[in-house]
Amino acid sequence: AETTRAIHFTSWQFVAQGGFAWRDPAGGFLSPWSDTDAGARFEPGAPSGIRLVSQRPRRVRLPDGQHVPIVFEDGLYKTWYVRLPTREPPNENVPTGHNHCLCYATSGDGVHWDEPQLGLYELDGDRRNNVVFRGDAGGSIRGLHGQQVFRDPAGEPAERYKMVYLGKATAEELAAYRAAWGDEADPMALLPDGSAWALCGAVSPDGIRWQTLSQPLLVVHCDTGNCVYYDARLGRYVSYYRIWQIDWTAPAARETCGSVGRRSIGRATSRDFRHFSPPQVLIAPGADMPPGHVWYGPGKTTLPGCPDQHVMFPYLWKLDSDSMDVHLLSSPDGWAWAEVPGGPVLTPGEPGSWDGGYVV
Repeated sequence: AETTRAIHFTSWQFVAQGGFAWRDPAGGFLSPWSDTDAGARFEPGAPSGIRLVSQRPRRVRLPDGQHVPIVFEDGLYKTWYVRLPTREPPNENVPTGHNHCLCYATSGDGVHWDEPQLGLYELDGDRRNNVVFRGDAGGSIRGLHGQQVFRDPAGEPAERYKMVYLGKATAEELAAYRAAWGDEADPMALLPDGSAWALCGAVSPDGIRWQTLSQPLLVVHCDTGNCVYYDARLGRYVSYYRIWQIDWTAPAARETCGSVGRRSIGRATSRDFRHFSPPQVLIAPGADMPPGHVWYGPGKTTLPGCPDQHVMFPYLWKLDSDSMDVHLLSSPDGWAWAEVPGGPVLTPGEPGSWDGGYVV
């Protein structure tokens, strides 16, 4: 079967920048060192009359029970999603909102889904469910929040699937992390009881049987949807998440982080999916934005069949109205980003409508 090839113009990457020329009265080229400009004529050669504009999608309300496919393999769509227990968890060290259960479902058409009763974990006193991972199992304080599952094209069979999520590292785990990696811990992640928020990982051969990695991948406060993938060109795992842009040398920075810092989007890399480099801020609120607008949730991916065309759908949290707009950013390499002109691609609907709250 033929493979459809396409160029997606999300940036000027595939548009020549052109140039210009200065000519003398006879039409010859003038060099920059010409001793006269009498009669010189400027000849533009740069592209003009074209512009990039993001297009707004058509929003369709999904029916109850509909899932978003994450992986297609072996003739099946597969997805991993979360739900909360309907009762408070017995583990008081895991706050509500961080005791999510990871559930698994498959579909032959992406519309009708099978939620197998796997019997692996108890949920609300019953094992007849499709739960495949609980971060609070066995009294663990890790929890599960802001997870992402992906299939690793470079992974060993036992680690074909990988997952990242926000969890809590114990004081002992934090001490071991510091012994191994020095002072890389994000100060925003440190908690009064000696534990810390961290980017945690898990691996699986089939997406059903998961093994938690014993040490945090990175001690960082990344409490929204986290993104990670394997970049074959770099030969590294690349992660994106919400962090804080903050100068910790500022006086009383910890006490006033909400005013001297801004929620931003950062990036980190890893060779082995066991430790990620300290994150660097990629996208931060600019001086052209109101002081109460901050970036949240990267929503990063590449366009289908185009690993060199990176796009991101972060949402801009507007604290002055407690609303969120989704924007479109593009990059030729996953590092240098710019917003595609045209304004937000998604905005909330009217208050009270099905999409009248957060759209992310």
